Amino acid sequence: MGMNRRELQVRLEQLIELRRKLQERYSNLRAIELEKEAVSIEDGFLQKVKKVIIDHISDPEFGLVQLSLVVGLSRSQLFRKFKALTGKSTSLVVRSIRLEKARQLLENTDPNVSEVAY
Repeated sequence: MGMNRRELQVRLEQLIELRRKLQERYSNLRAIELEKEAVSIEDGFLQKVKKVIIDHISDPEFGLVQLSLVVGLSRSQLFRKFKALTGKSTSLVVRSIRLEKARQLLENTDPNVSEVAY
């Protein structure tokens, strides 16, 4: 027996609500702390990505291709996963993580802005 229309509609609404909650939770990547234990698979994934980006932050050759290789997903899979979790593109997520790290450096150390930008 198949699902009736109302049951299907309720399930779709629940899936849409779950997606909205995920995007709300992960829209601010600062919420993902590297030191804390991952609460969910999504937390673990985003912690891994954040760590990889920060570990390669001073490598000008490290880009989306290298990130996808390290994470073990194709560029399109990585894009879809970021879009689903954060509502942002891969490049915007990477840029956000880099900018957050730069903000931390400026707040907690004494380098000048050009040193942090480099």
